[in-house]
Amino acid sequence: MSSIQIPNLPAVIGLDGSELFEGVQAGYSVKISLAQMIAAARITTPITFPIAVSVGGTGLISFTVGDIMYASATQTFSKLADVALGNAIISGGVGAIPSYGKIGLTTHVSGVLPVANGGTNQSAALTQYGMIYGDTTTSMASTAAGTTTTVLHGNAAGAPTFSAVSLTADVSGVLPVANGGTNITSYTIGSIPYASTAGILSQLLDVAIGNAIISGGVGAAPSYGKIGLTTHVSGTLPVANGGTNITSYAIGDILYASTTGILSSLADVAIGNAIISGGVGVAPSYGKIGLTTHVSGTLPVANGGTGVTTAPAEAARILGYTATATAAGTTVLTNTSTQYQLFTGATTQTITLPVTSTLGTGWSFHIVNNSTGSLTVNSSGGNLVATIIAGLSAMITCIGTTLTTAADWEAGFTDFQTLTGTGAAVLGTGPTITGAVSANATSGNGAIVGQQTLNLAANVTAFGPAIGDFFGATSAISLEASSVYEIVIYAVMTKTTAGTATWTLTASSAPTRIIGTYQASPVTGIAAGAPITGFTGSQGATTAAFSATGSLTTAVNHAFQFVVQVQTNAATSFKLQLTQSAGTATPLAGSYYTVKKISATTGTFV
Repeated sequence: MSSIQIPNLPAVIGLDGSELFEGVQAGYSVKISLAQMIAAARITTPITFPIAVSVGGTGLISFTVGDIMYASATQTFSKLADVALGNAIISGGVGAIPSYGKIGLTTHVSGVLPVANGGTNQSAALTQYGMIYGDTTTSMASTAAGTTTTVLHGNAAGAPTFSAVSLTADVSGVLPVANGGTNITSYTIGSIPYASTAGILSQLLDVAIGNAIISGGVGAAPSYGKIGLTTHVSGTLPVANGGTNITSYAIGDILYASTTGILSSLADVAIGNAIISGGVGVAPSYGKIGLTTHVSGTLPVANGGTGVTTAPAEAARILGYTATATAAGTTVLTNTSTQYQLFTGATTQTITLPVTSTLGTGWSFHIVNNSTGSLTVNSSGGNLVATIIAGLSAMITCIGTTLTTAADWEAGFTDFQTLTGTGAAVLGTGPTITGAVSANATSGNGAIVGQQTLNLAANVTAFGPAIGDFFGATSAISLEASSVYEIVIYAVMTKTTAGTATWTLTASSAPTRIIGTYQASPVTGIAAGAPITGFTGSQGATTAAFSATGSLTTAVNHAFQFVVQVQTNAATSFKLQLTQSAGTATPLAGSYYTVKKISATTGTFV
């Protein structure tokens, strides 16, 4: 090969042999260093490309970016191709080729990586779940493991440790709502946090007991207040929660448990019915009280009863009678003696009346003489009150309670046992006996007088409380002028409302005198107890009124027995009237009164 002139070479004195020269040989672009060219000039073998290792070449004529040459055999270079980022050249061992790969930290490294080179300078085993920390400026250590309730706490003078967070020592500031806090640092006892605006909590202060928290509506703050049963509740409160589970009632309904845990309403019924138990486990019902099945015990007098279960002594005294055979002896009456005294026999008998201070005015005895002898009736002091001849009856009435003489008694003869004699009795249209029937005066027989009777066959329509005629609108009896009449009245009635009764003896024309007494059942009705008594009188007046009774019990029978004497002036009529403080009275069938005109003196008196 001819010499090739290479222009512009640097001065030889500045070359070190590493300079490269580029040329083209066999179509390849090659580079040869100055040292290689000098070496090739010293040998006899001509230089060939690629330049062999034996003459200072590589034996390689091209490289890929990243290739690394290595001796794959004696006098032979090979190229180690580049690989993905993150790999390193790893020795294959003595006599073995290198390769790219990952650094095996258990096989390709030795020693302990110091902190200065990004290591921990620690080769000891780690504590499981412990935290790595710098125990000096050049070494690290690990803490003990924490738990699910602890966090790592720093320690300026020592190693960090795991422990629970102390809210008083480990935190500062106030946790805002945005981070799950309340942004409130103090509370008043009983206060309740609430969202006053979006993202802001405020406190609802406690109030007096008995109030509840009530919504202010969407977007409005709540407040304390009373639960409005018409505005703040819905549905129907069941029995299990203290309610009735019933939403409507009819007037008079009464609640009862129809089954366990269920209330029903018992509808009202007509007046006069009571609620009667149906028995254990059975619903109650309205009905009438069965006096033989629904009551127990004995109703006392204070509650309108009699207080006894057998016929009371007072009823026996008024309604019963005592029969006595005359024996020319003495019969002493007391305040326990029966009102009706019947005497039989063939001789005389003396009757001593009770001490009047043990009685009440109006107390009377009906003495019937069915014996053949006369009865002598004396006061408790031995004074003659009346002589009742054979066949005659008398009503002896107490009109005072302070004396033991006859002045505290009034005697009225009422009827005869038999009528004897001759002659005619002329009856008027009343009928009225206009003439007396004469009798044998020497035998002790008196005159027979006429008697009229009004007897109620049916109840009279109730009236009151204003004054009204007890026996009805057409019940007055006509009385003749200048005459004396004895009127005996039995009046039985019921009251619809408790109240007093005031009886009035009424004449159409003022009589010369009206005298009246009565004896009646107690204010609680026909039963045992203190009887009511009364006395009245008037002179030259059309009325004579008794004092008002005590309050008469309602819905029971009341009985009154009157004995009245009327001495007329002009012809007049007479009737019994009643005034009440309250309610009405119903005169009952069986009530009656008798009217007898007392005749002029007949018989022989010595």
